[in-house]
Order: sequence, then C-alpha cells, then structure tokens
Amino acid sequence: MNTSNSRFLIDFIILYSTLKVQRAFVKLVGWEQLTTQGVPRWQVHKRVAGGSQRRGSVASPV
Repeated sequence: MNTSNSRFLIDFIILYSTLKVQRAFVKLVGWEQLTTQGVPRWQVHKRVAGGSQRRGSVASPV
C-alpha cells in the first residue's frame, strides 16, 4: 500500500513539473510572436511584467 502512495506522489510531481515547463514555453513562444510582429522586446517584457503586477495587487478592504 505504501509503494502505491509513493508512486502516486512521484507521478503527481512529474505531471506538475511538466505543466510548469509547458506554461513557460507557451509564454516564451508568445513573446517571440510579438517580437516578430514588430513589437519591441522591451515593450513585450514591460507588458508581461505590468500584467502580473496588476493581477497581484488587490485593494484591501479597510
């Protein structure tokens, strides 16, 4: 019983890491597509950074 639990945990970790790599790759491909469309690379990075900052900042109810 213990080996099946550890096997499940290992499978879950592998799946999770694979999904993280896929997500990073999709982001990278998106950046490359924007740069080939003529958007300057610094502006692409600024957009991505600005989007993540806006998503993270939430006004706290006081």
